[in-house]
Amino acid sequence: MPKCLPIPELIERQSRNFRARAPKSDGCWEWTGNLSTTGYGRVSLGGQVFLAHRVAYFLANGECPTDLLIRHTCHNHRCCNPSHLISGSSADNSQDMVDHGRSTRGEQNYASVLTDKNVATIKTKLITPCQNQIILLAREYEVCPSSIRNIKSGKTWKHIEVVGFNPTPPALCNRTPIPELTLKQLRNFWARVRKGVGKDDCWEWVGDHIKKGYGRLRLGGRNFLAHRVSFFLANGELPSDLIIRHTCNNPPCCNPNHLKSGTCADNTRDRIVSGRSIRGEQNCISVLTEEFVTAIKIACKTPFPGQIKLLAKKYKVHVNTIQTIKAGRSWAHVRV
Repeated sequence: MPKCLPIPELIERQSRNFRARAPKSDGCWEWTGNLSTTGYGRVSLGGQVFLAHRVAYFLANGECPTDLLIRHTCHNHRCCNPSHLISGSSADNSQDMVDHGRSTRGEQNYASVLTDKNVATIKTKLITPCQNQIILLAREYEVCPSSIRNIKSGKTWKHIEVVGFNPTPPALCNRTPIPELTLKQLRNFWARVRKGVGKDDCWEWVGDHIKKGYGRLRLGGRNFLAHRVSFFLANGELPSDLIIRHTCNNPPCCNPNHLKSGTCADNTRDRIVSGRSIRGEQNCISVLTEEFVTAIKIACKTPFPGQIKLLAKKYKVHVNTIQTIKAGRSWAHVRV
């Protein structure tokens, strides 16, 4: 989750004003000042707006973790009683909502098209997979195919339990296993591969290609990437949860010696190491340069109220751009 702004030390007058807006009582100390649209108390300190319950936690404990949420055990958004506040992650907060019955899930959600009974039937049918099953179920229940995929992967409707149904990880849902090739299909496949003279030369695919340059062929009514089929023929198995990477950085290549399995992160790392990754000022739409980003990162080391807006105005970019640089989510290759 994105980090929250660190709460500054309150001077005596600010502390007095804060406590005056959260009068003590036997139960919840309800905030009587300004409220956010979601009902949480809101207070301005040094030109920045903070949630009142986070400030109350800070005053009681001396610190407030910027990478965690402050949760209400009383489930009262306006409460600032420190004994009702605990830190936790977004997952902890979501679990609190479910346990307390405040989470609208399944058919309780007014926007839901499916019912609990529909989902139970879908999960029962998914136990025995068949060709084009996702699309057929989506048409039957008049929902988007991604809704069926999310049910299949266990990302949604987890509370509906069906005996025999085991969620399939998303990575396994999108890659169809390659079937065993017949003798005729094998001949046709290698006929479209132009082998190099040397052992270490690329074997380029001369058949159909997709836009990114990878070879494509059809087997049993489905399209497969040629280099994945080549890896399958050479190794006898193909991990459906991994991608097949080119060590030669040549997309049409089908030489098994140039192919190895890996994750998406491994593939991205390969691009960076080989210099094929467009990042920073190499990107044609980039407004900032590495020199500007270095200056921004140095400035962010000494924060002050309103700094993000001032930097965004100075470098003529959106405040979100400065925030992502500060959080390390962009321009991470520029070290300071």
